[in-house]
Amino acid sequence: TLHAVAKGFTAQQASEVIALSTRVFPAVDAFFIWGFPFETMAEFYQTVFQMALFRSWDVRVLPCLLSFLPQTAIYRQVQAGRYGGRLPESAGSADRWGPAGRFRSGEAGSRWPR
Repeated sequence: TLHAVAKGFTAQQASEVIALSTRVFPAVDAFFIWGFPFETMAEFYQTVFQMALFRSWDVRVLPCLLSFLPQTAIYRQVQAGRYGGRLPESAGSADRWGPAGRFRSGEAGSRWPR
């Protein structure tokens, strides 16, 4: 999965850097994104295993579900039909943003009143 999103490092390299970092810094955070359309269940389970391993090293693990933001390459690839189809209009965040990039308040998912 790291190769597909062009991170430029492997899971093994990330583990080595995290292990070293825990010996150097008082606190270490590791961010994980899951839910890629090309991610297999085996890859997902490997990610969960790696998160558990990092937690055992007292690393703060911060998992995040993939968000299909319109300005990203993966959003454009999915919209173009790659990975099995297009996102419904409500799946992206673009329909929530009004003029001048302001969040439309009072809609489903909004914390702000109208």
